[in-house]
Amino acid sequence: MNETNSEEAVQIQQTHTPLLVLVCSEHWVSYRQKHNLAESWIYVLCRDKADRLERACLYVLDPISLKRCWKLVPSLPDQCLKRKGMAFEVLGNKVCLLGGCGWFEDATDEVYCYDASGNTWDTAAPLSTARL
Repeated sequence: MNETNSEEAVQIQQTHTPLLVLVCSEHWVSYRQKHNLAESWIYVLCRDKADRLERACLYVLDPISLKRCWKLVPSLPDQCLKRKGMAFEVLGNKVCLLGGCGWFEDATDEVYCYDASGNTWDTAAPLSTARL
């Protein structure tokens, strides 16, 4: 995936297209509506190797939108860009990045949360134990 403006579509590798068709289908949308799953957005945490820089990126897909395209979530915290082994969890309208480590950084207990409604990142309470 290539980094783009958050308002533009993201080009997906052809090998991933069959998987993405599943989450963009009317069946997916109707299933989520039938089971009262209010949040329909799908988040993907991945590594982007554009420009020889390998960094963490978070993308979001709104399958109900008419455009149905992947958008880059803006401005991951600088501390997270080069980390590996991060976990993430969606809680309500927030996406939380948990732990991780870097080449020259031990496992961390840091937690960062993205508020989708405000389009902002904040620091959250740390994990009880550093994790990767």
